Amino acid sequence: MKKTFEQISREIRETFVNEIYDGVTYTEEILTEIVGKNVSMYDSKIDDGVDDDEDNYVMCDCFSTDDDSITIRIYYGDETRVIGCVDVYTSAR
Repeated sequence: MKKTFEQISREIRETFVNEIYDGVTYTEEILTEIVGKNVSMYDSKIDDGVDDDEDNYVMCDCFSTDDDSITIRIYYGDETRVIGCVDVYTSAR
């Protein structure tokens, strides 16, 4: 059975939010498994500064399927590496 975008989005969030970010390779593998298409990282950036005792910045790593049908942005702390937010977008109509 093929997953809907809503199912994929929910599964990605449930898998990653509040977990420790374990790096690009691991994340690409897990996202590829969930989505059912090859997923690769295309960008990494400092997203914002934070007033936090543990983290100085919010980092953002961006991933996309090879056909650009799904984009995933994972936000995590630069020191704790705890994932606080995951955005999942689709270009499919």
